[in-house]
Amino acid sequence: MVVDNKAGAGGQIAAQGVAKSPADGYGLLLGEVGSIAIAPPAFSKLPYDPAKELVGISEVVRSDFLLVVPANSPHQTVADFVKAAKAKADKTNFGTFGAGTPGHFGAELFAEAAGFKTEPIHYRATGDAVTAIVAGDVAGAFVSTALGAAQIKGGKMRALATTAATRSTQLPDVPTFAEAGYPKIDFAAWFVVFAPAGTPAAALDLLNRRSSPRCNRRRPRPSCRKPASACSAPRAPRPRRC
Repeated sequence: MVVDNKAGAGGQIAAQGVAKSPADGYGLLLGEVGSIAIAPPAFSKLPYDPAKELVGISEVVRSDFLLVVPANSPHQTVADFVKAAKAKADKTNFGTFGAGTPGHFGAELFAEAAGFKTEPIHYRATGDAVTAIVAGDVAGAFVSTALGAAQIKGGKMRALATTAATRSTQLPDVPTFAEAGYPKIDFAAWFVVFAPAGTPAAALDLLNRRSSPRCNRRRPRPSCRKPASACSAPRAPRPRRC
């Protein structure tokens, strides 16, 4: 397997590349909710059509998010953050990994629920956004738990809350948004392996069976050859653990 990391536009560049590639089973996309489900209704025009040009093979991971602030931020809790944001005459900026990404979605959702104004600052790549958070160039951001845990444990940023229904075992001291008084801040990102529409059924079946070897040893993994349009919600019922 060769990984071709096509960063930019919140995953849309990578999605376009695979959507327009030959449907031979050799070109695949690790697509996420932003470029597949959020982008189509959020943008008036996309250079690809997930519903027509991509087909889902298997969900491989799902990640909750953390509201993080720079380590030197005065905010210790969600309440602190909201109080300061409401007191500002201008908008509170949030770093994101691109327009239409889950972090962008989370920032707008949080601002609406808490009653303050936000200004998203979109970065081209994940690394750029993380650097901005650590440097204090933005007031806050929503990052995945997997990405944020190491930075938080290393003292480079602080987590105020998690979007998960329960506290993370990696960060047990970080409360949920529900505990902080915002139960509607409840979203996650899924990552699904996609192939170009028209990929032979035999290739899709093989890729589905091989997408999670640990699961396959215990029970067959049902085929999920669905058009990308079937993956429509930022949060859906969590898959069973293998």
